[in-house]
Amino acid sequence: MKKIKENRAVLIGLSILAAVVIWLMVDSGTKVTKTFEHVQVEYVGEETTLASRGLMLIQSDEPQEVTLEVQGGRFDVAQIDPREVKVVVDLSSVTSVGTQSLNYRVVYTSNNKLASRLTTKSSSPSSISITVGELYRKDVEIRCDMSGSSVAEGYIAGEVELEPSTLEIWGRQADVMQVSYAKVSLSVKDASSTVVQLLEYELYDHNDQVIENPNIHAARDTIQVTLPVDVVKDLPLEVNLEESPGYSSSNVECRVEPSTIKVSGDAAILGSVDSIVLGSIDLSSLNSTTNTLRFSIELPEGCENLSGGTEAVVTIRFKDLTSRTIQVTHLSYENAPEGKDVTILSSDLTVTLRGTSADLAAVLPSDVKVVADLSSVENASGNYTVPAIVTVESSGDIGIVGSYQLKINLSDSGSEDSQ
Repeated sequence: MKKIKENRAVLIGLSILAAVVIWLMVDSGTKVTKTFEHVQVEYVGEETTLASRGLMLIQSDEPQEVTLEVQGGRFDVAQIDPREVKVVVDLSSVTSVGTQSLNYRVVYTSNNKLASRLTTKSSSPSSISITVGELYRKDVEIRCDMSGSSVAEGYIAGEVELEPSTLEIWGRQADVMQVSYAKVSLSVKDASSTVVQLLEYELYDHNDQVIENPNIHAARDTIQVTLPVDVVKDLPLEVNLEESPGYSSSNVECRVEPSTIKVSGDAAILGSVDSIVLGSIDLSSLNSTTNTLRFSIELPEGCENLSGGTEAVVTIRFKDLTSRTIQVTHLSYENAPEGKDVTILSSDLTVTLRGTSADLAAVLPSDVKVVADLSSVENASGNYTVPAIVTVESSGDIGIVGSYQLKINLSDSGSEDSQ
């Protein structure tokens, strides 16, 4: 009995399935009709072909719609999604202004294979009436509204950059001429780096009122807005002091005016900058107690001096710097040529020293030595003036002022001049 019941259930299931298959086979051949209302009209070639001919489509305030009566197999018609039914009008054949009627085609966007199995039994209207006018072009200014925007403390916003800087619009001349400018609105809070955004815009008339006109077209839908945001730092101005004997940086007072400047720039550049070095000063080249020098203020590339000015004045004053002349009698030479006798013709040499009063007072004449360098007269004979090196054997910080030479005579060893 159990087996009979199981076989009966299987037979019933197979019977139902067979009935459904037979019903579908019969139903697929049955034609049904369905009406689609408020089908939207879509235009192809308006921004390309039509615009290239200096023409434009003048659209009415009321959207154009079509009512379609579609016939096909019951199963095919059931698959149609009303939201994806469109009628498309190709504008490539339009070459002149005025009102004209164009045919359209029906498109089923999700399943275009249905088109070959469906028939448009009727449509209302049967064609689309359009109005075409001459195209008028104009470039308008783009403005940026930054109401409510702010940057973080220690940062500064630069000038807004708009790309493009003007907006090309087109349409009927009467419509386009109403437009005065386009405006984007940028809103940032506590910005600490450069801001780049793509923003939509609105068109405004000459009375600063928003224009909403579908007959006005534009070359693009968004504007790239760049707001440079830089860090701000107070940087001291400095100079490098080059020391030499008798010219110690500890013996000078150095003043820079201005001492600091306010600088703005990219954080990646200014982040590691702690000061602005104006240049170097060789202290031994300064001959006065008080010296004034001017330097150009050179900033890192891309940075701006918010304090203004392009020059800094550096004043160098020696606290205690004096000079002293000494008659040096300790004269000698080095690098004498082989086979030559050397005679120093000078009996003494006046040398000028520079340093602090205390250091110069402690120098004795015997502390100063003058050594002539004969390396430049290796194969010569006769009287010559050769460079000399002055040294001071003293514990003080003493500098030598100027350069010195000694007069010498060279003769061959054993000659009468050497007697």
